[in-house]
Amino acid sequence: MKIFKTLLFLLFTTSSIYGQIEKDSLFVFTGKKISIKKVKDFEDRKMLIDTIVVNDSIIYIETPNVIQDYKYKGKFKIIEKFKGKLTNTKIEFDLYNHYGKPKLSKSNTFLFFVIKINGEFQLLKYAHHRIYETDNGKFAVPYDKNEYRNQNEPLLKIEPEKISFKNVPEFRIYKDDSPDWLKRTYPKPYYRIEKNKAIPIYGNYLEDYIKLRLNGTLKDVFKNWKKLQLTMHKKNC
Repeated sequence: MKIFKTLLFLLFTTSSIYGQIEKDSLFVFTGKKISIKKVKDFEDRKMLIDTIVVNDSIIYIETPNVIQDYKYKGKFKIIEKFKGKLTNTKIEFDLYNHYGKPKLSKSNTFLFFVIKINGEFQLLKYAHHRIYETDNGKFAVPYDKNEYRNQNEPLLKIEPEKISFKNVPEFRIYKDDSPDWLKRTYPKPYYRIEKNKAIPIYGNYLEDYIKLRLNGTLKDVFKNWKKLQLTMHKKNC
């Protein structure tokens, strides 16, 4: 654990000189894809917000860009705004992905968590979610075990609730998916398994899910940024 904390500290302190997360720079909104284009050169950005996974928890860290991260420039139509002042009906931001072009269909609606670094918008990695319309005309996210598992103190009094989806989502199960993985990824009673599909029964409406996300895996982004600024200030004094 001590080695792990030291590694995190080195990653933060060595990369913080490349860019800064601006105060009140978080923008949360739903949108639909207009276009995504690959950016061929990887040297134009020297830092990004990347992630590491520790004990099933996603931890966000500020790191220098690495060549195995593909960079894309995406343009999206903004549908509904939840946080941050965006004056336009469209937004353009950078996307980074280890696996090539992000799979964001034009026909689907997504929830995005975007930050502004040195005047440019950047999507937080793994912080976009397809949302699904419900029978009551709202939108919801199927039960997300990671956000409940990674809640920070004080814990939010938000519980998953049964959702009646207009078009019920179905998540494919593959032959090599282990029983243990299925149990952890699609736990009962929040999902039911039918043959090779996992079907969500519970979820959260967007307002509650955003609160869970900001008090869960995303909270470390801004908490650690504040610590970094204090550390760098002390070093420069």
